[in-house]
Amino acid sequence: MCMICKVEEETVTHVLWRCIAANDIWVDNTIPVQKWSLNESEFMELWKRLSDNLTEAELKWVAAAMWRIWLRRNNFLFQDKMADPRNIIQVTDELLVLFHEAQDKR
Repeated sequence: MCMICKVEEETVTHVLWRCIAANDIWVDNTIPVQKWSLNESEFMELWKRLSDNLTEAELKWVAAAMWRIWLRRNNFLFQDKMADPRNIIQVTDELLVLFHEAQDKR
């Protein structure tokens, strides 16, 4: 069972997309996937849908956000700390700025 919501089996898709702890990120109205359905059960199915429907920049944002969601989960499990969803969104935005700056210097 998911150690956060204790409702569903903990799978990659659940942790990154379906869990209430991930959903509180994805419902924000400033992100590219706001209000998408939570029906995908397989991660590759979800990723294909994202890849088919998002721009490259949006897909990079989603990938970075998923990484931050995974880190948020680990911080909760191992340090008993749960980052605010707005912090996840802000840090994701900052990470992408740093990523683009690094790419521009190459």
